[in-house]
Amino acid sequence: MVKTESIRYFGSGFILKHVLLTFGIFFALHLPLFGLEARHLTPAQAAALAVVANPVLKAARDAKTAAAAERLQAGLLPNPNITGSRDRVTGSVHDVRSETYSVGVDWEITKLLTLGSSLRTADARYAAAGLDLTWEEFQTANTARLEVLKYALAEKGLLVARKAEQDLAVNASQIRAAGVNETELTLAAAEAAAAQAKVARLAEEQAVEDERLALNAALGLPPEEKIVVLAETALKALRSQDLPDAAVLNLALEKTRPDLLALAMGQQSQDAKLRAAILGQFPTVSLGVQQARDTGDITTRGVTLTVAIPIFDRNQGAVAAEKASRQLLADEFIARVATAHSDVAKALADFRLIRRQLDATETALAARRRLAVALEKAFRENGVEAALVYTARADVTSSEGDLLKLETTLAETAAALALATGNELFAQP
Repeated sequence: MVKTESIRYFGSGFILKHVLLTFGIFFALHLPLFGLEARHLTPAQAAALAVVANPVLKAARDAKTAAAAERLQAGLLPNPNITGSRDRVTGSVHDVRSETYSVGVDWEITKLLTLGSSLRTADARYAAAGLDLTWEEFQTANTARLEVLKYALAEKGLLVARKAEQDLAVNASQIRAAGVNETELTLAAAEAAAAQAKVARLAEEQAVEDERLALNAALGLPPEEKIVVLAETALKALRSQDLPDAAVLNLALEKTRPDLLALAMGQQSQDAKLRAAILGQFPTVSLGVQQARDTGDITTRGVTLTVAIPIFDRNQGAVAAEKASRQLLADEFIARVATAHSDVAKALADFRLIRRQLDATETALAARRRLAVALEKAFRENGVEAALVYTARADVTSSEGDLLKLETTLAETAAALALATGNELFAQP
């Protein structure tokens, strides 16, 4: 079982790290108010800002507050009961010296049997709620880091598309200006390539805007907010940093993933609830004192004991329900750990494959660039048709786009690996 102390340290350390980063974020977003140039927002700063500002986390924080209230309620003892009565004699009765009354105080002591179990249940629930909040914060931070990388890559794709459009537009203008020196086929090929480049650039502009809105949503910022990101160092880390060993990651899963730790605390809570249900089979007992006076003015004092006879309801339904819930949590924990192991293996395999694809794509891109340069030289010497030149240029642009798509997929795989392990595995400043 997981100790509550280590869980609280884990959660507080995670939150503290991001709270410290938040101080830097304030200046990054508000430097223009001081007449200074705005700074870039790094993946780590975006993660901290998302944890602080994202409204989605409010519900998780409310759940932790509710768990704290339940813990307070679990430690309260039942209130004592006061009973009293006064009877007046009516009718023609002889030898009546006084009116009758009775006063008593009783207290149900059965809850004392289950108080310890109830407190352990509430403590475990509170710890689980804190871990659930930590898990929600981790997922929110992970999403914010990913959105920064995707936005940065989308902007790079837009720069590539704009350069290709500009080059082809200038080329078409030059051919058009040459007039009779160029063939109609050459001009048509140049204009078609320029038009296609414009379509590609418009598509990249839409992609950038979509990523910007997704980033603002992840950060909890208004849609109109403009953010400048700096992610080059983080992107290089994804390509160069050594991958951890799968066995090491799987071994640490149950100690690092907040949701698994929360499930472990849920099991502790359920164990305590089951013990409380078993103790609840003990008959309800109330103990009290009473004073009474009869019509003969005789006063009596004594102790009262009330015991419920468990003939029909022996709390067997509650015991069965808690046993089933405990088994459900145990099975869910086993299933989630198995799924996590599978997710780690898949993410690591995908990561390695994407890195190899990136290397192959870079090699192909370099070859296509050399081919495009050679064809342009041959075209100027009237050795090849213009269509071949524009096809080669389109192939270069396509390879550049493929490279950026693979980098995006690599960033998404890194985010999936982080979720599978519950750790930030790559240095993303």
